[in-house]
Amino acid sequence: MQKPIQIAFRGVTPSEVVSERVRAKAEKLERYFQRIVGCKVTLEGPGRHHRMGQHCRARIELTVPGERLVVGRNAPKGQFHEDLDAAIDAAFREARRQLEDYASRNEHRAHVA
Repeated sequence: MQKPIQIAFRGVTPSEVVSERVRAKAEKLERYFQRIVGCKVTLEGPGRHHRMGQHCRARIELTVPGERLVVGRNAPKGQFHEDLDAAIDAAFREARRQLEDYASRNEHRAHVA
């Protein structure tokens, strides 16, 4: 990545263990597309308005040449998780899918041009 990975915690106590886990997952995304410019990850918890049930979310913003890929922008109810680890895993799975789609589209454009 050209820029360092940025991690923000909202309603979640910052943790070096969680930060390292996020960094490792973000670095693995480069297996699917090597020209990632930047990665911002926001981890959200229940905050002061804790409700029972699902309440954690991970938002990922990947900057790639000519585009920004966002996971968890307007998360529907089903994208909130009871566990922060589950939220992180789900967000990075979706980020990988979006990155693979982006790489595929750009590969196709390169062959057409």
